Amino acid sequence: MSSTIALLSPYFGPLPFWMPAFLLSCRDNPGIDWHILSDNPQPTERPVNVFFHHMTLDQFKELISTQLKIQPPLTQSNLIKVCDFRPAFGIVFQDLLHDYRFWGHCDIDVVWGNISSFITPSMLDSYDIITSRYKLLSGSFTLYRNSAPINSLYRSILGFNRLVGNGRHFNVDEKHMSRLIKALSTSSDIRQALYFLGRKRPPRSPRVYWDRILTTSGGYQRQIPAKDSSMKWDNGRVYGFYGEEFMYLHFHKMKNTMKSTNFSYTDSPSRFHINHTGIHHVNQGYAQVPAE
Repeated sequence: MSSTIALLSPYFGPLPFWMPAFLLSCRDNPGIDWHILSDNPQPTERPVNVFFHHMTLDQFKELISTQLKIQPPLTQSNLIKVCDFRPAFGIVFQDLLHDYRFWGHCDIDVVWGNISSFITPSMLDSYDIITSRYKLLSGSFTLYRNSAPINSLYRSILGFNRLVGNGRHFNVDEKHMSRLIKALSTSSDIRQALYFLGRKRPPRSPRVYWDRILTTSGGYQRQIPAKDSSMKWDNGRVYGFYGEEFMYLHFHKMKNTMKSTNFSYTDSPSRFHINHTGIHHVNQGYAQVPAE
C-alpha cells in the first residue's frame, strides 16, 4: 500500500445516482484511498483507490459496540446519527487504518478536485488535523493524524458517551469536536479548558489547519441560479460557478432537485457540469443514470 491518506464513508441504503462522478473524481487523486463501508455490492467498475467493504448496519453497530463499548442507537430512520461517531473512526476502524499516516471522514455528495494542490506534504508534516472549513471542522472532509493521541482525542469531549448514546443527531463531528479544539487552544485561560473538559489534565492541543474554505458551503450553493449556471469538473480539477478552483465541490444543498447523471464510470468523460438538475457531460451521447 502506497497511499498516505484513507478517507472513510459508511453508507447504508441504495447508492446515489451521482456515484459515477464521485468515482471518477476519486480516480484522479493518487496517494489517497477511499473506503466505503456499505451494504451495497461493489460496483463492477471502480478506480483502484476506492474500496467497498460489505457491511450491514447491524455489523457496523456491532463494530462500534466492540471498539467503543457503546451501544449505538442507529436505525434506518436516523442514519445521520452515524456522523456523531466520526471522531472515533480512528479507533473503530483501527484494523483497516494501521498502515496509513492520516485517516479522515468524508461525504459522498461531493466531486473531488486536485486534493494534493490544497493538502501539500508540508501541511501533512505540520498539522495533526486538517479540514475544509474556516475555524470549524467539516463533516464532509476532515483529516486526522493516525496516532494514538489524536485518535483518542474524542474521549475528551464532555459527555461523549451520552451524546452518541442518544438517538438524536448532535453534530459531534463538527460542533463538539470544534469546541474541544478551541478549548484546548485557550492558552490564556487554561481553567476554561479544564472546566469544559471536566478533567484534571487536558490532552495536548492538536495542531489544526482550518485557515481556509476549501469547498462550496451551503450559502455558496444557495447563490447558484437555478438555470444556466453550473459548477464544473475538468480533467481532475473542480471549479465553482464563478470559475474559482476548489479542492472539492459539495452539493448537499442542491441534491434534492438533481435528477440524474448522463454518463457511467466507464464512459470516463474528461469534463462534466454540476447544476440544480443533475450532473451532465456536455456531450449528451451517454446513457442517463436517474435518481432512485
